[in-house]
Amino acid sequence: MPMRSQVGRLTIALLAWCGTLGAMAPALAFDISAAPAVPAERQGLSETHIVSFGLFGPESVFESEARGAARVLQAWFGATVEPVVRFNSKRRAFATARTVAASLQAAGAAMDRDKEVLVVVLSSHGSPDGLAIVAGVREDTLTPAELRQMLDASGAKYRVVIISACYSGVFVPAPR
Repeated sequence: MPMRSQVGRLTIALLAWCGTLGAMAPALAFDISAAPAVPAERQGLSETHIVSFGLFGPESVFESEARGAARVLQAWFGATVEPVVRFNSKRRAFATARTVAASLQAAGAAMDRDKEVLVVVLSSHGSPDGLAIVAGVREDTLTPAELRQMLDASGAKYRVVIISACYSGVFVPAPR
């Protein structure tokens, strides 16, 4: 088996194991575009609900990341539920803290919380305080504590959170 395939499978296994224990998963980084196809034994076991946000409007790269991540994850997990993808652009403001919270709650309400997985992708500029949200003239910061509250409010038992931003490590020890 190629090394890249083994690393991808081990990474997903580690994240799943941490989730079943209720433990905080370690911060991991790998090239998601190189993720292997969904193993046959994994297909059909549970549904995956993907929520992907590009939070920083002035730069189109965050829209591209939100769209691309949702597409790759949907294929990898074999998700049949259409991903929720929201982003801000120079002219559009659809990704705010409020829409992140509402999307997570809607995904949580639509899923079987004991069998299905919620995958959240957030892409933006980061700081020691959290993720920058720039939606039109509105600017805000999504903090680790706020994200934790949103995830808890979703009711999702199994969660995978992917954050693409500088200082993303501030989300690892998110306070309870």
